[in-house]
Amino acid sequence: MIKSRYKKVTLKEIVSDMHQGINTAADKVDYASSGIPIIQSRNFTSGVLDLDETKFIGIEDEKKYGEKYKPRKGDVLFSNIGTVGKSVVIEVEKDFLFAWNVFLIRPKSAHLYSRYLQNYLNYLLGINFYERWFTGGTVKFLNKKTIAEFEIPLPPLAEQQRIAAILDAADSLRQKDQQLVERYTTLSQSLFLEMFGDPVTNPMEWEINELEKLVKNDRSITYGILKPEENHDDGVIMLRIQDIKGSRVSLNKVHKVSQELSRQYKRTILEGNEIVISLVGTIGLTAKIPPELAQSNVHRNLGVIALNKEKIQTDFFFQYTLLGSFQTLIKKMTTGGNQPLLNLGALNTLGVIVPPLTLQNQFAERIQLIEAQKQQAQASLEKSEALFNSLLQRAFTGELTAKMAA
Repeated sequence: MIKSRYKKVTLKEIVSDMHQGINTAADKVDYASSGIPIIQSRNFTSGVLDLDETKFIGIEDEKKYGEKYKPRKGDVLFSNIGTVGKSVVIEVEKDFLFAWNVFLIRPKSAHLYSRYLQNYLNYLLGINFYERWFTGGTVKFLNKKTIAEFEIPLPPLAEQQRIAAILDAADSLRQKDQQLVERYTTLSQSLFLEMFGDPVTNPMEWEINELEKLVKNDRSITYGILKPEENHDDGVIMLRIQDIKGSRVSLNKVHKVSQELSRQYKRTILEGNEIVISLVGTIGLTAKIPPELAQSNVHRNLGVIALNKEKIQTDFFFQYTLLGSFQTLIKKMTTGGNQPLLNLGALNTLGVIVPPLTLQNQFAERIQLIEAQKQQAQASLEKSEALFNSLLQRAFTGELTAKMAA
């Protein structure tokens, strides 16, 4: 944990209430098409409450739960089951309930500012703090006793508000940059659908080939290094799933392996312009390998697709992999339970539309213009994320407001 000039207190000392939501399974809740929204952790989007995909319970069912499961303005809702660590602050009074995978924290307003608490919870998420306290089996879970004992640095209320205002402003900048990146992604996808239609339903009746027939003859689809070594500072970059962010390769925290180990997996030594796809756990993440990563390698959890440019255009196929219809198709091919796996045999048989190369090339030229703008937006996003993370690191030590006062 962080060293701070602020005194630390446990959450249970500065909250008036904290408890789990409605156990909808045990209560055998009958959902309705309308009525009172009952939110779950999936409704937490980028730190705000998104009620677009909400389930409802009828008015009569709602009455039996009373006020206990109705959040108030200023409450913090925290996801403590499954996807642990997401949180939102209730900014306005709204009539809804919350389910079992949501945990309510009600700060004592005279001691703890809600947005300060939310930012601290985000900080703990960023340093993987929660992982050391998980209970249960295959489903990640933080119980009430554990959450109650979380220590939080506690400056005076006015200072909490100043810290939260600084972090909220930095986060707002980060969110705007993220939205701009997403708009460019949407534009690229719209262009694909306009020119080629949905590649799964294939309304334009393009020729369809299995993916294995569209790769280079000497480079079948395969996965990378099975047992990587400890990091070698002067070694070869080995890309992993966590290095794919925003459909591109991030080199912020790369792992390197020895030249000798990389040569043992020469089948996945990269040349540039391949597509990598995640095969284990988080399925279907893709990125296009830039030329500067030639001679790098990949981990077992990534597959390498080296396309035959005489049959299919790389940018065309890459944009296809970013479509929702592709992701749905890939998920249907996935096997395994707690550890999802995309088998290479299934990936090889993936049906891919193959429009004329002239049309694919026209598409690629237009995409490259969009991607150039997207890369600028992505660079801006990385800067704003770095700024936010830096401020977040300094906020709870006292360093942030101390410099303001100096």
